Amino acid sequence: MKTFQLFFTLFFLVVVNSLTAQEVSFDNQVYVVYKKAIILNGEEVTKDLTKEQQTGIFDLAKVKNFENEALEKEKEEAAKEKEAVSEKKEKEAEKEIKQKEKQAEKERKEQEKSAEEAVKQKEEQAKAEEKEIEEKEKEAKEAAKQKEKEAKEKEKEEKAQEKERKAEEKAKEKEEKAIEKKKKATKDVEKATEKLEKDTKKFDKLKGKGELSPNDIEEWNEKLEKLKEKVVDSKEKLGKL
Repeated sequence: MKTFQLFFTLFFLVVVNSLTAQEVSFDNQVYVVYKKAIILNGEEVTKDLTKEQQTGIFDLAKVKNFENEALEKEKEEAAKEKEAVSEKKEKEAEKEIKQKEKQAEKERKEQEKSAEEAVKQKEEQAKAEEKEIEEKEKEAKEAAKQKEKEAKEKEKEEKAQEKERKAEEKAKEKEEKAIEKKKKATKDVEKATEKLEKDTKKFDKLKGKGELSPNDIEEWNEKLEKLKEKVVDSKEKLGKL
């Protein structure tokens, strides 16, 4: 019975901690190394091995762990390199946009300058030609009328833009609040799930060691059931957002 319990406990530890355990081959045997324990066929055999065997097995596990860490580091460096390339393209795009904006501003100023020069030339010509004074006055009145009309249209356009800006700000604020709620709901799901997994592992460990009475098991089951309900409720709440 004790052998079965030991086997179950060690098997559980190997499964749960598969990310840190290492499987190595030594003397035609396949061992599982977890922390300072050497496991063979589901049983810890650390003390049954000689110091030389222990050292050989632990060294193999360290080498394998080092290889895994090196592989993970290569993946991280590749991801960083990819991100750097993306940032470079983004900066080049921003630079191109700024250059286009600068060119557009330059052309606008040149057009304004040309327009100002044309108006000035027209005014000088009007002063020189007295016979056209009356016609120029009429043109001036029409220009003033057109300018007033344009001013009203511009004011109307500015009001419409202001209204649109406020609507966009309101929509953005609403969206930010929704995102914040979703973040909180997601965090609640993660927290509830983490608590359920942690307590489930603790219950399985205690149960596997035979340290729980029937009443303890019943209380644990009730506790785990409540945690499961909490996970379901938090997921439903997140799904509604």
